[in-house]
Amino acid sequence: MPTALVPRTMYRWLLGVLLCVLLAWAGFRLLPPAHAGSPPAFAVEYTELSSGYSSGMAVQRHMYYARRADGADVKELRGALFNTRIVRVPALKLIVQVSDSERVKTTYDYSATDATVVRDADRPDCAPTRSHERLGSRQVLGHEVYGYRFSEDTQGVRLESDHWFAPALGCYQLSLNSRRKDSKGQVTAEFEKRPIHVAVGEPDGRAFLVPDEYGEVVPSVFEETVLRSKVREERGRDAADLQVIPDGVRSRWAEKNQRYQDLKKR
Repeated sequence: MPTALVPRTMYRWLLGVLLCVLLAWAGFRLLPPAHAGSPPAFAVEYTELSSGYSSGMAVQRHMYYARRADGADVKELRGALFNTRIVRVPALKLIVQVSDSERVKTTYDYSATDATVVRDADRPDCAPTRSHERLGSRQVLGHEVYGYRFSEDTQGVRLESDHWFAPALGCYQLSLNSRRKDSKGQVTAEFEKRPIHVAVGEPDGRAFLVPDEYGEVVPSVFEETVLRSKVREERGRDAADLQVIPDGVRSRWAEKNQRYQDLKKR
């Protein structure tokens, strides 16, 4: 027997939201946007709230982000459906996805490619290069931030996102609010990033550690292992075994597997 309709639908929605957030952040860039020169070292704790108003579902995650002075950074989802870390080390051209609970990792090694560090221009107000609307400046947790709105209309849907960047933190995106509107202008889904605490200075190095004894697996195995582990904890082994993975998610996994294998061949 398949799992109940409501849990299956819920997890399908959660999968789509959480995987998209992770993929969008990682982006297979070797460094997040930063000023030219040495990037500042800092750590940020924040929450991410995803709301689907048409489905009546909402998910809140506790997040941690840290950047070292050498440009390496880490993003960690704490106590969420996907409790994982993504570590990026530009000097070694490595991106590593880690699950400490499952003791597995997936390593994207770009050292044999001509990939280079991506940096934005050194603008005091962190102004992006793509088309935008300026929202002015304000203070967030003692840091001056500059806001920019991006908008896109497609197939009767309007997507809006307000990004707030902190120059003192290397133009780090300290706050974000994204909205999806239908043809009537009604908000049908929303995503919000809310900072809780900012600590300037070298972060705790333990978040960057990737134990050698963790098993190396392809991306699809990594993400399915983590997902089924969390479902097992919340709803039992039978529910985990029967958990349905949406076709769209499997398709994205296949693309990531191909990219992973291509890098291994170099």
